[in-house]
Amino acid sequence: MSKLTTGPFVIPPLIDTGLTPDNMLITLVNPTAKPKTVTVFLTRSPQAVFPATAAIVTTLTQQVTLQPNQSTLVRAQLGVHYQIRDTVRVTIANDIDEEGEKIEATVVVGDGGRTVATTFFRHDDFVETDNLV
Repeated sequence: MSKLTTGPFVIPPLIDTGLTPDNMLITLVNPTAKPKTVTVFLTRSPQAVFPATAAIVTTLTQQVTLQPNQSTLVRAQLGVHYQIRDTVRVTIANDIDEEGEKIEATVVVGDGGRTVATTFFRHDDFVETDNLV
C-alpha cells in the first residue's frame, strides 16, 4: 500500500486577517482514466513543549473513491478534528504516488477563503511514509 504524508505541522492561532483558521481542506483529484480510491487520515497531538510530550490520535479516517477526471474536498474542522497549536499530520494511502500518476492531493488550512501559506502542501510537498501517524 502506497502512503504519502505532509509530515507534522502546527496549526497557527491566527491568519493574516486576525481570524482563527477553522478549516483544513484536503483536495483530491483523479486525473487518470480509471477509478481510484484513497483513504485520508488526519492525526493530531496537543501542543507539548519539551520535556513534555503528547499522545498522537487519529481524528479523521475517510475513504474516498473518485471516478476518472473527478475531484473533491475533504474538510476537517477546528474543534472537531484539531485545535489551535496542535501538531497535525495528513496521510493519504492506497491509490496515490509521489509522481502524481494516481490520485493527486493538496492540503491547506484557512478561514473564509483566506489561507495560511505555511500550511499549504502541494502534491510535490508530500513524502512517502510507512507510518499512518
